[in-house]
Amino acid sequence: MKVGIFFFVDGKIIMDAAPVESGRPVGDTIQYGNEYEFWKTLHPQTSTEHSFKEWPYYAFPRGKVVYVPEKDVYRLYADQCLKRKDLESVIKHFGSEKAAVDIGNDQRYQCYKCNKYFHLFT
Repeated sequence: MKVGIFFFVDGKIIMDAAPVESGRPVGDTIQYGNEYEFWKTLHPQTSTEHSFKEWPYYAFPRGKVVYVPEKDVYRLYADQCLKRKDLESVIKHFGSEKAAVDIGNDQRYQCYKCNKYFHLFT
């Protein structure tokens, strides 16, 4: 099972993830990845990745998966515009389909459609 960050671009998932054992402790969680660093250093190989690089990373629906060892649960934070089937796809990509997963929203994960202040950041 993995922890990391993900983006939905043109209906496809772009992710930066690692096995939970390779994550780093942050508070009571194990996490991996940095949205900006991933976006900045990505060398596009696919048309989806090229589309991703044309806009700031925060323009896209996104989120992250962290592990909470004390509760033995994965927590998936996601943009509110992502549908249930999108979240199920994320869980599958992270290999967490057999683990306990809490799903929630976090205002840090808002795409341009969900963030009324987006124009201030472009």
